[in-house]
Amino acid sequence: MPNKITAEFLRNSRISNRNVDARLTAIVGLGPTTLNITDEPVVRGTGSVDQLSAYPGSGINVSQIADFPGVNSGALNYVLISQGGVLYNQNSASISNDGEITWSGDPDVDVNIPAAGSVYYVSYQHDVPSSQYDPEEFSDVTDIRAKYGAESNTTGILTTAGSINLENGAPAVLLVQASGSAYNENNYKLAINKLLKRSNIEDLVIVFPTNNSVTRAQQETLITYAMTHIMKSNAVGRERGLIYGSPSLLSAPDGIDTIGDKSTSGTYLYKAFTTTNEDICYIVPSRVRRKDENGNYMELDANFAAAAVAGLQSSLLKRSTPMHEMKISGIEIENNKWEDYELEKLSNGGCLVLISQDNIVSIYDATTTDKTSADTEEKSVIVGKRLVKRTLRDGLRNEFFNGKGTVILPGTETDVEAKAEGLLGGLVRDGELFSYGVIDDPSTGERKITAKVDSSEPRRINLDCSVKFLYPLKNIRITISTFV
Repeated sequence: MPNKITAEFLRNSRISNRNVDARLTAIVGLGPTTLNITDEPVVRGTGSVDQLSAYPGSGINVSQIADFPGVNSGALNYVLISQGGVLYNQNSASISNDGEITWSGDPDVDVNIPAAGSVYYVSYQHDVPSSQYDPEEFSDVTDIRAKYGAESNTTGILTTAGSINLENGAPAVLLVQASGSAYNENNYKLAINKLLKRSNIEDLVIVFPTNNSVTRAQQETLITYAMTHIMKSNAVGRERGLIYGSPSLLSAPDGIDTIGDKSTSGTYLYKAFTTTNEDICYIVPSRVRRKDENGNYMELDANFAAAAVAGLQSSLLKRSTPMHEMKISGIEIENNKWEDYELEKLSNGGCLVLISQDNIVSIYDATTTDKTSADTEEKSVIVGKRLVKRTLRDGLRNEFFNGKGTVILPGTETDVEAKAEGLLGGLVRDGELFSYGVIDDPSTGERKITAKVDSSEPRRINLDCSVKFLYPLKNIRITISTFV
């Protein structure tokens, strides 16, 4: 059998039930199917054929060939060179669909043919290449815009969501464009599937056009598939979470903006309850706005808020840092939207709640949809779980596997224990864990690090250990007595 290390967490039954209803971000969404290129410089060759940078492409349609850049339809020089302007006559060239420009004639005779070695500027449109749909990491908004175009709430949603993610401090963001010019469930699923082998994803976010072209029902069907993707990824040691939200009535015909309860469909609490999972965060409210590059408001939905929160999570130097009350950038929501009792109801119901005061958006409570206990509801703890699993798996693999031909000797169990202790101790020193188990104490669930060869599988060592996470401070109970 191949070398393999698996890791799992056992729930601590000694952490009381609440008894209440409650690394990079990968973003999947639509992008442009064609790209507009303005004033691409082309050096005239010595032969008859020049090639655009998109060659070999498809669907190439040249709109103008100019002697210098910056020519526009309102300029006086927007005429042919033969007429005293700066535009080459495209009739002097044959332009292929895949991006070749073939010039016929003598430039010494025809002024509409650029001379060899000169630079001319081509503006054109072309179909995006197949590589457009491959996952790609970005750390600069300019690069995102170059690939996916300007921000919008339709075909520019990847640019919008990716920009929001970076604006919240993420060191980089992983973007995947679903094919097609409009929402298609299968195309989105194919895009999600491309993330299965990626091992550096902390959270998955899916964004949809918010121009009333995608219904809430369609979104929810895809979110169900995304949940399956999360479970598959986690099962093979590529742990990640899902942050999602719902559309509002302004972005989808069946959008929602009602708190409701866990038994009433089409409400916030129902959505959180029906997706109960410690790896899932459901974010509210549903209505989100943002100004585009021209200063005009775009009507967005909660999935763009998810991109913001995921960006903040990626920005944290320590995974154990809770995000409660941290500020969110790049989006707007309604000021003073919630009453205090509504905030408590939403939080206790498994919603990751955003609030806004004086146009400053912050996180009220960063919880998952699983309100079973502190070990399942706190997002910082869940992220910590993933970190512990990765640290132990990768550290032990590097120490004992990776082509080293290790055999089990009398001291191998002790070596595994020592390595595990070093790895967990490193997390404690880094401020990512409170402690790890050094004794066996049934009253607290503490278990010391123990490695034993499996009695029924002599090629396997079973490692048993326990950890104590750094829990967020969320309550201080004050008791005041009087005296005389």
